Amino acid sequence: YDTSTEIATSGVYRGCWGVYPLLPSGNILASDMQTGLWVLGSMATGVQDSPSAENQFFIYPNPASDQVYVNRSLGTFNYSVFDMYGKQVATGRSAYSFDVSFLQSGMYVLKLQAKGLGHTTRFIKN
Repeated sequence: YDTSTEIATSGVYRGCWGVYPLLPSGNILASDMQTGLWVLGSMATGVQDSPSAENQFFIYPNPASDQVYVNRSLGTFNYSVFDMYGKQVATGRSAYSFDVSFLQSGMYVLKLQAKGLGHTTRFIKN
C-alpha cells in the first residue's frame, strides 16, 4: 500500500511499513512512518460481496484450515481463489468443498459459479 506522497530523493524509506488485513469488518490497517495510522475500507481490494438474495451462498468454516465447504447443494461448481493482491492462487471444480491447506495464512477472495449463479466473498485461512 503506497501511503507516502513524498518523492524519495534520498536512500531513506518513506511510507507504509506495516499492514494488518484481518479485521472482521474487512477494513485494512496500515502504519505509515510519517503520517501514522491509515484505515483502508474493505473496497481497497476492489471486491464486494454479491448483494442479490438469490445468489447467496455461504462458506464454512471461516476461518478455514484445510477444507472450505459451500452451504448449498449446487451440483458441480467452479471456484477461483484470489490473494489480497488480486493474484489467482487456486482454481478448480467441485461438488461441495475444496482444499485450502496449501495456502498461506491470510485473507482471500473466493469466486463461485454454478448453474448461472455467481457469488464472491472473502475468507480467512488459518
